Amino acid sequence: MPRGTVWNEEEDVVLCKAYLKASKDSRAEQKSYFVRVYEEFKQVLPNTTRSMPAVEQRWKKIRSKTQKFSDCVEKAKTFGTYDSEDDLHHVALLLYNGDVHTPDQARAALNDELTVRGQFECLAAYRT
Repeated sequence: MPRGTVWNEEEDVVLCKAYLKASKDSRAEQKSYFVRVYEEFKQVLPNTTRSMPAVEQRWKKIRSKTQKFSDCVEKAKTFGTYDSEDDLHHVALLLYNGDVHTPDQARAALNDELTVRGQFECLAAYRT
């Protein structure tokens, strides 16, 4: 059986969002869970040539990574509060990549990131 085209980042993001949306779907067991995921995927990418088995297989490949990131988000929440969801996700990504391991390391890395962001915002404001 010939292999299909390589999955791109947009498709992966759409698949993850479809999975999340289907998980919040209250239509319990009216349709199989993955049928709902596939319908959500097709709603965003109606011209896709991906079959339901191909989408399901791709989900199986990326599921462990998304679960690991989800676990990192939960761990980052135990480090304290954040000014935004972006900050929370930034710390979770640092945990995911193994760049930080403790709350103090996470705070320091986030402060560095916020300092850099602030410098870029000032520069952008200056240029306008």
